[in-house]
Amino acid sequence: MFENKNKIEYSLIAGVPDNWVIGNGLKIPWYIPEDFQLFKKKTLNSVVIMGQTTWDSLPIKPLPKRINIVLNRNLIKNKGAETFQDMEKAFKFAKNQNKKIFVIGGASIYNQTIKNATYLYISHIKGTFEGNVFFPKFKKKDYEIIETQEFDKFTFCKYKKNNKNL
Repeated sequence: MFENKNKIEYSLIAGVPDNWVIGNGLKIPWYIPEDFQLFKKKTLNSVVIMGQTTWDSLPIKPLPKRINIVLNRNLIKNKGAETFQDMEKAFKFAKNQNKKIFVIGGASIYNQTIKNATYLYISHIKGTFEGNVFFPKFKKKDYEIIETQEFDKFTFCKYKKNNKNL
């Protein structure tokens, strides 16, 4: 579990359908160009932190105009990305970039970081999908919705942690 001892502000960003599935193997089980465009818009000129499996699944590596950080146990070097075994060191490096920090997956990284995230950027994908990778369930009462955008196939919500409930 990521303790966030340095109180670094960061956000999680994900597309999450009604059944919380975010992946089927290395694939996102839906194709919604508007959601990908929104992800790009929100994360441009920021730091993105991901696990090795998420990195491996990217069609373009590294994600352009972002500082890419990959977490893996084996310290496999990833061309175009900073690689760390230790999450505390990865977040400390990210903070030193003086940019917004986004955790972009996968499930293991989300599970380890959701507790201390200041913001959740969630595209609530309409419907359910087949898959074996899930976003961690969170209690909406612990967050305040500070931004909403309606799209044909999803609703985007930006949540801010409501510290008085925690």
